[in-house]
Amino acid sequence: MMKKLVLILFVFGSASAFGQAEKKISDTIFMIHDAPIISSKSRPLYIIDERLSKVQPQFKPADICDVKVLKPFDAFKLYGKDANDGAIILITKKFAIKRYQEKFSGLSIEYKSCLNSQKNNDDNFLYVVNGAPIQGESKIKELYNLEVEKIKELKFLKGEPSINGVIQLIIIVTNN
Repeated sequence: MMKKLVLILFVFGSASAFGQAEKKISDTIFMIHDAPIISSKSRPLYIIDERLSKVQPQFKPADICDVKVLKPFDAFKLYGKDANDGAIILITKKFAIKRYQEKFSGLSIEYKSCLNSQKNNDDNFLYVVNGAPIQGESKIKELYNLEVEKIKELKFLKGEPSINGVIQLIIIVTNN
């Protein structure tokens, strides 16, 4: 009998707790230890092609080379109070290509000259980094992420005409 009474009290107590006014997630503020306050009204700082922006960007996924999301604490350390709500760092493919071409042009006059003659189109360039060809979807990101300080040597080898045009070979050796 006592067990039944305890069970009935538990059920009624639980039901009354659930009967309180509903709270929407959108009105909720979450606090995680000593982290800054995050709410559904948070607005992250956007860094688009190395430029700060508070406006959410509009890009096609195919145009994006890289995305990094920084949590509020890490973003605040890097960008100050504008990044209290975190940061989203976007690098577009167009920007990444321009940056790595500038880096490599500074390392090789032959590369720069050939790139200029191709109107900055390096589709017929084969990049080889530390003996491995860089091709496919990862090509742009990998070349963009190469640090100039770590490039020990950049060799430009002028190619021969082929069915696909003239293939230029760029050999890059880095300090591991």
